[in-house]
Order: sequence, then C-alpha cells, then structure tokens
Amino acid sequence: MKRRLIALSLLFLVGCSQTKPNNTINIVTSFYPLYDFATKIGGDKVSVHNVLPNGVDAHSFEPSPKDMVAIQESDLFIYHGAGLEAWVPTVLKSLSDKNIPTVAVSDGVVLLENQDHDDHDHDDHDHGVSDPHTWLSPTNAKKEMAIVKDKLVEIDPDNAAYYTKNYDVYATALSTLDKDFRTAIEGVQTREFLVDHLAFAYLAHDYDLVQKGVIQGLLSEEPTPKELELAIEYIENNNIKVIFAVPTESSKVVDVVVKETGVTVLPLYTIESLTGDQIKDKQDYFTLMQKNIESLKEGLTDVDASH
Repeated sequence: MKRRLIALSLLFLVGCSQTKPNNTINIVTSFYPLYDFATKIGGDKVSVHNVLPNGVDAHSFEPSPKDMVAIQESDLFIYHGAGLEAWVPTVLKSLSDKNIPTVAVSDGVVLLENQDHDDHDHDDHDHGVSDPHTWLSPTNAKKEMAIVKDKLVEIDPDNAAYYTKNYDVYATALSTLDKDFRTAIEGVQTREFLVDHLAFAYLAHDYDLVQKGVIQGLLSEEPTPKELELAIEYIENNNIKVIFAVPTESSKVVDVVVKETGVTVLPLYTIESLTGDQIKDKQDYFTLMQKNIESLKEGLTDVDASH
C-alpha cells in the first residue's frame, strides 16, 4: 500500500517546485551518513537536503510528497541501497525518464549476509538478504565517500580538484578512525559483544569481533509488558552484565531494565539519523563513531561482557 501511495503522490506533484540556491549542485540524500558525506565533500559547491527527518528510523521511513518533489528536482540523488530504503525502487522508477543522476553507495562495498532477517524485523519490515549497515565500518565509509566524490567530479568536472581535496581530508580522518578502533580494541578481554539491534556486523568484521543479538530492539523500541518481562528474565537467567544498545531520546525502558537487573547499558550509535540534541551539539559521523569506540573499549575491557 505504501509503495502505491508513493507512486500516486508522484503523479500529482508534477509542476510543483522547490527553492534551489544559485550556482550549487542540488543533492538529495536518503539518510544521515550520506548527507554528512556529501556535505563534507561538496562543501560550498553543493546544497544538500536529507529526506530522513531527525530522529526517525531509516528502516521504517516513507518519504512525503514534498520529499518526492525534492528528489525529482535534484541534480543528484544519493541513496544507500542493499535493502536499507524500501521506498527507493519506486522513486528510481519515477526518475527513469528524467535524466537525474543517482548513485547507490553500497555498490562499492562487499555486502555481508544479514544475520537477523530470520528472527527479527523493525516495524513490520525485513532487512532482506544482505546486511545494509555498511557505513558502520570506517573502511566501507571511505569507499562510500569515494563514490560520492567520483559522482560529484563526473557532474561538475570544473571543481574536481576541490572535491578531491575535501575527500582526501576525510579519507585521512577515516583512516585515523580505523586506527583508533584497532588501538582501543586491541587486548580486550572478550571479542563478543551483546547488542539489542544486529546492526554492527561490518564493524565486527573489521575488528575481529562477534556481535550477538539479545532481546533485539526491546531497548530502542516500545516493548509490551510481557516482552519487557521476558527480556528481564533473559538478562537475569543468562547473567548478562553489559548490553550495547542504540540510544533513544526515551530512556524509560532502559531505566526499568537497569533497575531490575543491574545490567550496564552502553550506547552504540547506528547514525542513521541524528536527534535534535545531537545536531545542537554539532555531532556528526566521526564524533558518534568515536563514542562507539569509547563504549566498546569500556564494555569489552572493564567488564566481562560475554555472560
């Protein structure tokens, strides 16, 4: 039904328009990391609009008619692919005769098999065969930034040196981030970490770690009283000491679980979208990935996080 609504919205939106800054490349992105990458590489040569609102789950998002207009009038549409945005195939079909450049950054990385499609989904959707969370590997992020840079060079060759210079700065920063992960995790007591959302397979793959799902999504979504009771029993019965969870603006569920079990809950950010507070604090992909390093080092070094 949602796919049909998108298609109908597109039919009625022909003729609408949006404001486009002069002398800039108008880019639309599907979620936050791509917005961040395009902004950093494009600098003052681009105007970037991210269709995913602040604090919204990228997996369950559906674009508004206004978003559709923005994409149809853009100079470049950047999306992730690999099943992350279920709405993108419908949009690409609508763009087929409009000569608007598009690029899927996941085309540049080796995809891993999805670990949770058999037993868990988010808001009635399934991730699909491949794990879509590629950007949580700094190595993959560098490849995806390179894809964005190459596309900008193709569209705007006169400013190729500008885009390449910006890319080189952040490619170096991603290499440093990769080194920081390796340094922080070197010598930790356990290689296994327990998460409430199986989103960190690429990160685990890069650093010889193993993510293991427990009470998936219950700390970041809204469990029923029965689900919460089962989660508490699972933590107690398995003597779990540390869980890594995607932070939310509502901590009520986490507070209840911590009070009842004494478990330590440490944040791991998927960075799919930023909250209003994170934007206010000028957080970005790099600062939140540094927070992920701090959480993993604390959880895997100071506490026996396995069980």
